[in-house]
Amino acid sequence: MERIIYFDLETKYSAEEVGGWENIEDMGMSVGVIWDSVDQQFSVYLDHQTNELVEHCKRSDQIVGFNHVGFDYRVLAGACHAEAQMRSRLHTELAGLNNLDMLVELKKVLGHRLKLESVARSTLGTGKSADGLQALKWYREGQYDKIIEYCKIDVEVTRDVHLYALEHGKLHYDSRSGIKTVEVNWKPQPPKKEIEQMKSQESKDYNNTQLKALQKVIDNKDKEIQNLQRTNERLNQKQNDTEAGQTDANDNVNTTSQLMNMIEEKMAAGFQLIQTNVEKLIKDKVGEPDIEMEGNLQANHTTYADKVSTHKQTASNFREMMLATKNEEIMEEHQKKRRAKNLIVHGMPNNSADNDKEFINEMLKDLQIGQINIKHMERIGNNNNTAIGERGRPLKIEFNSQEEQYKVFSNLKNLKGKNIYIGISVREDYTYSERALIKNFIEQAKAKNLEENAKNSNIVWRVRGTPKNGLSLKWFTKDPSVTSTN
Repeated sequence: MERIIYFDLETKYSAEEVGGWENIEDMGMSVGVIWDSVDQQFSVYLDHQTNELVEHCKRSDQIVGFNHVGFDYRVLAGACHAEAQMRSRLHTELAGLNNLDMLVELKKVLGHRLKLESVARSTLGTGKSADGLQALKWYREGQYDKIIEYCKIDVEVTRDVHLYALEHGKLHYDSRSGIKTVEVNWKPQPPKKEIEQMKSQESKDYNNTQLKALQKVIDNKDKEIQNLQRTNERLNQKQNDTEAGQTDANDNVNTTSQLMNMIEEKMAAGFQLIQTNVEKLIKDKVGEPDIEMEGNLQANHTTYADKVSTHKQTASNFREMMLATKNEEIMEEHQKKRRAKNLIVHGMPNNSADNDKEFINEMLKDLQIGQINIKHMERIGNNNNTAIGERGRPLKIEFNSQEEQYKVFSNLKNLKGKNIYIGISVREDYTYSERALIKNFIEQAKAKNLEENAKNSNIVWRVRGTPKNGLSLKWFTKDPSVTSTN
């Protein structure tokens, strides 16, 4: 069954907040939603699940959206990677999938852009439930449930508009002069798998045709050889029956010799033609041999067997290296998923487990985000026998879901101004590789600050971002009139 998905996402920041529409990749994804025609259900992805969203797109036969190629894919690429080159590469890869961007297709026909709201209202009699500015406000307030519901409705509207176009071959839209109609032909192309199967079958058919033609040549040559052999047998019989006249006998011998020569020539020509056709068929399929390489091998007294053995060894080493890398990636991904529901609290006084639980529950209430349930909490790190009341080991908190973890983490700003939380910081539970990356950036910042101090500069370098959305070094100054531009 063909897998068609309908896709939309919501951003964290407006174009104005990231410096203009040319910086779409920096707008960030708060929520992404897909409706899958095979699963017949919605899939919701939060900003730490961008890689899963990309994989869902890649395993589909067609992605349908409204301006998703020019906008949503750029936001998604920026959410996945911090480097411009990696962002561009991912956007190109996504844009190369089997996409149906209805905005682009309608613009090709009409010569101007349409809004999804205009098409949906005129075609279906319904439209979007809110607008993008409202979704940004919900993000700042941490109301993810409302963002998810709004995005689902957008995807649902996109899906229904597409299904209407497939059934009726047209869409309606609102214009200054009233409702207008545009004809469309968006019948789905064969899925990628079917296209590959068709190409494979065409290749097999071509090979079969070539082999049949070659077999026909061989059969015709066999018939010619059989005819010549029968003629020779008749002449031999005639020679045996004719005993009168040495001249006639000599003539028959000469004739037989000539026929034998003809047979040999015909057979040689036949086998040469067969060999030529076979070689041509092989060349068509595998290409010409590398004459230069063969000459070099002979000049260096290296056999093909030696060369193949070397390649096998190299391929084996490369395979082992790739498997090791893949295993590391799998383990890293497993660690990320296992830690995604955790937060680490630093700077808490050393207390009993009951006091820790009471402190965290009060902190959750001060966030003002409703009921949050904790699955488990424990102190981590080496026990250095810190006295009660002094700053103790970090506290790891495990929530019941990634959504609850993110809801807490994104609303920590509500704790500002409360004296009880001074000196306490809350961070995500990073893997060893992510912590090593952070440490590397911190060391770079320290090195830059040493250079600035040597120059008596007012500039201070700091690490910004996270391993998930990309780390970077940015400079700051005590002069409020000067801002970082990097």
